[in-house]
Amino acid sequence: MPTYIELHLLSYFATNFLMLLSCKILFKKNAKIWCVVLCALMLATLKLIMDIYFTNIFAQIAVIILCSQCLMVFLFKVNHVSRLVAYLAIFLAFNLTIFALQAAFCAVISKSTINYISNYYLLCQIGFALIVFWLVNIFAEYKHIIQSENFVRNCELLIDTQKIALCGFIDTGNKLVDKASKLSIVVVNISSIKNHVSRQLYADLILSTNSSGKLQSVGKIKYSTLTGTSYLTIFKPKKFLVSGKNVDCMVGISASNQIQNYDALLGASFA
Repeated sequence: MPTYIELHLLSYFATNFLMLLSCKILFKKNAKIWCVVLCALMLATLKLIMDIYFTNIFAQIAVIILCSQCLMVFLFKVNHVSRLVAYLAIFLAFNLTIFALQAAFCAVISKSTINYISNYYLLCQIGFALIVFWLVNIFAEYKHIIQSENFVRNCELLIDTQKIALCGFIDTGNKLVDKASKLSIVVVNISSIKNHVSRQLYADLILSTNSSGKLQSVGKIKYSTLTGTSYLTIFKPKKFLVSGKNVDCMVGISASNQIQNYDALLGASFA
């Protein structure tokens, strides 16, 4: 049964698009989707030309790998050899997994049947690529969960006479330091401590004052976020525990509730 070039091109495009999309997800790159589509189309066209004019399978593989790596350098702005090797590993793993699924498919269905349904078989290759892409997404989600758990710490803040349990997350982007004391600043959500302190103390935390007389080294610090510039009320806590260990730090109170899912953001030094 004759096969259609359009189906070959569609199959190659879908496979390369899902492979590049997998790299984007695994390495958390901000490549624009139209760039991914363009690179996938270029690789698919190249593969189709190689199928038509080249009979040496090893030459085809070598050229495809070389061109795919060049496109990845452009697409993901790769600037280190080790990262390029990582992309190569993803490329090979993705395509080898698809090849293994194809081999299993061929082992179940007779050769004469494959020749008869050759066009549908090309569409099956897209299905295999989707299966591998689905597995990549599961792996990426599992990796994210593991990494998140590794950066979560149980914390305890002693303010006035109250011991407040907090769920802290180590944010490597949090590099806030109090210029006076040279101590790292732990950013704490005001909503996480609101119900544990008196109204007067709560007002002090909002207004950066110390009318209650229960705060030490009260001040204010300016900081920037993705949504703009804001201010933190900072003070020296009586005690701040991270995983049961007392740490010397300043506490910054975020009144804007920009911390999501956690009560506190710890700096990279707490890792």
